[in-house]
Amino acid sequence: MTPQEALAAYLKAVGERLSERIAALWPNLDDEQRAAIEAQTTEDGLRALLDAYEAGRRQPIYRTVFQVEVFTEGPYELPAMTDRLAQINWDITSGPWIGNVERSSIEVIPAAQVREHLLRIGNDGSFFDEADG
Repeated sequence: MTPQEALAAYLKAVGERLSERIAALWPNLDDEQRAAIEAQTTEDGLRALLDAYEAGRRQPIYRTVFQVEVFTEGPYELPAMTDRLAQINWDITSGPWIGNVERSSIEVIPAAQVREHLLRIGNDGSFFDEADG
């Protein structure tokens, strides 16, 4: 089997597994969920939707990371106040310093790992439970 044939066989098997998962879920989905599956254009996006639906969620959970750049005349310490993001924003847009904010990454969190991520950031792991109920 050539490398191209192996890749084609792999992609066909992946497509069949995804089709099986969709077929199993389809009768229990509402029109909005079905439209979301039909509109999905990437394998990762489709997997994320299926993972969410199989876990009883309405939508996948995404983790987005931003990088904040602050230019100062000395070290910039993270503000000790409660609303740190607002203070950093003021410091680099209206205040004495300059900076920039960029999205550095975005990823779908598999449904089975959502609780673990929430615990890591200090939540009790149930943040999304009420929204899904």
